[in-house]
Amino acid sequence: MSLNFVIEIASKKVVLDAAKLEKLWDLVHGADVMAEKWVGSGKGTTGSSKEYVPIISMFEAHKDLSVTIVSQEQIEAIKFCMKQEQ
Repeated sequence: MSLNFVIEIASKKVVLDAAKLEKLWDLVHGADVMAEKWVGSGKGTTGSSKEYVPIISMFEAHKDLSVTIVSQEQIEAIKFCMKQEQ
């Protein structure tokens, strides 16, 4: 049985084989992530009080990348059903 992996990118579920997932993992692990950090006093979140400040953190693939396993048979079944609907 051949396994594929599903990850979500820009609200789209992308199916990758093991080789492609490994390449993606290598590309994103350790990359810079732009985020915001809470530094406020609880009296507001916008405007001149600057409750959040921009930060750069490190992307940790094992924590930040969500992967679901799907078999090749499941992919083929979905493709078959799509053909039947056309």
